This record gives sequence, structure tokens and C-alpha cells, in this order.
Amino acid sequence: MDVLLYLREQSIRAGQPVKSRNGRYVEEVPTQWGTFHATVFEAVEGNQFDDEQLTEEQFVAWGRGLGRLHHIFKQMRDTYGLIHYDFDLDNQHWVVDDVGVFDFDECARYWYAADIAFTLKDLWLEGTEGAHPGIQQFVRGYALKTSVDPLLPEQIPWFIRMYELIL
Repeated sequence: MDVLLYLREQSIRAGQPVKSRNGRYVEEVPTQWGTFHATVFEAVEGNQFDDEQLTEEQFVAWGRGLGRLHHIFKQMRDTYGLIHYDFDLDNQHWVVDDVGVFDFDECARYWYAADIAFTLKDLWLEGTEGAHPGIQQFVRGYALKTSVDPLLPEQIPWFIRMYELIL
């Protein structure tokens, strides 16, 4: 929850946690099946898209959104290496070219290149092996907000294979 609250301070449109009537972000609920933890998040305003619907500039905005997120994560001393892990279009709401993000339940400490690979896996796996123009536009947008590892083109297929093994 601290990460989401920090993102709000950084003017990132992200689904924010809502406190319960008890003043907590997480409620512990004991049941006969074990203990469950309940949270509620505000909705993120905007529209969702499929990758076939994106324009060239929206691919750039998508990359810029993840680049901005990584730039902020890199500044967080105690969470260096934090990635979203599920920056797919179905976890975003757009207002024009401003990407609002939610669904942080899979956040993990990992390589930033892996987050890019996981984000672009569907485009990569279309059989084009990275030739989809949206991939280059996404990376261009990402580079507007944070540095790009020069080995990224070599890393993407490796991280996609790893992603498929995990799932």
C-alpha cells in the first residue's frame, strides 16, 4: 500500500487504496476456511484498449507510462527493482495519452527488462519476433522517461520464455 500512496505523491494515476471503516487499508477476516485479507481500491478513470486499437502515439504513451513508473521505482531507495509485472492494457485506463494503472497485486522485485518483456509478450509472440512496429514505439516512449538497457532486444525473448515457464 505504501508504494501506491507514494505513486500518488508522484502524480501517477494509480488505483489508490481505500481505508476501511476501521481506518485500515487491509482488513484481516478470519473464516472457517482460514484467514483472508480484504482490500478496496479506487477506480482509475479512463478507457481500456486492445493492442490492435493503439495508434503509433499510443504505443509511445504506453511505453512512456511504464518508463515513468520504473523511473519512480528506481528512486525509491527501499524498493529498487520493483516492477509492476502485469502492465498489460487490461490493467490500465487511459485519458487521452495519460496511462492510469491499477492491479498491483503481482508487483515484485525483478529486472526492469523483464517487465518490458512481460508487457510486450503478446506483440512479440505474434510470430514477428520483435518486428511489430508497436514494440519499437513502446521502447521509444519508455526511453522518454528512463534509460533503456542496450541489451534489451536480446533479453526480451529470454524473459518471455521464463514467463511462460512460470505460468
